Amino acid sequence: MIALVRDKKHKEELEKEFGLKHVLDMSQKDFEKTLDSICETMSVKVALDCVGGDTTGKLMRHLGFDGVLIHYGNLSGKELSGIESKDLTFKRKTLKGFNVMHWVKGLKEDERL
Repeated sequence: MIALVRDKKHKEELEKEFGLKHVLDMSQKDFEKTLDSICETMSVKVALDCVGGDTTGKLMRHLGFDGVLIHYGNLSGKELSGIESKDLTFKRKTLKGFNVMHWVKGLKEDERL
């Protein structure tokens, strides 16, 4: 698993609280280079995106062949961007949308947190 955060504080929280090894701070200058390196090693097949904007395109580029990107939020407030046609056609990647609120409404009362 690779977790992406937008600041050092959240990076440290995820590493400490959940013991995650690959937490990347998107505000760091070497973010994309580090992401490239890790994704190459791990052959990432699924990405979850709650940020939107150009982050969606960056995640799509780093997915492996037949990868799936699930977009479920837009914290950036920007339109999705940077998705290249070659990723969808030649690399057979898929972009899916997921509505968390719709899913939560479908849960029984005892299944909700």
